[in-house]
Amino acid sequence: MYTYMVMELCKADLLDEGEELLVQMEKNGCPPDAVTYNIIVQAFIEKGVRQKVATRLEEMKERSFPPYASTISKLVDCLTAEGEGLK
Repeated sequence: MYTYMVMELCKADLLDEGEELLVQMEKNGCPPDAVTYNIIVQAFIEKGVRQKVATRLEEMKERSFPPYASTISKLVDCLTAEGEGLK
């Protein structure tokens, strides 16, 4: 249920609200899973919010949630489009 809500908030370009829902999930005893994290990370990638991408990827690492291939692909595409390459 929460994951679907995060996804819909991200689709509606309400990323701050989606991120707040991650916090609420934790408080309500329903911690976000790999699916939820990948959804929010992909949304931040698409909007170019690099700091939040880095923060959420670090959280995923701490929780042993791997980024999906689609998440990595979007990140590489974004960095390449920005002329950053893979540093």
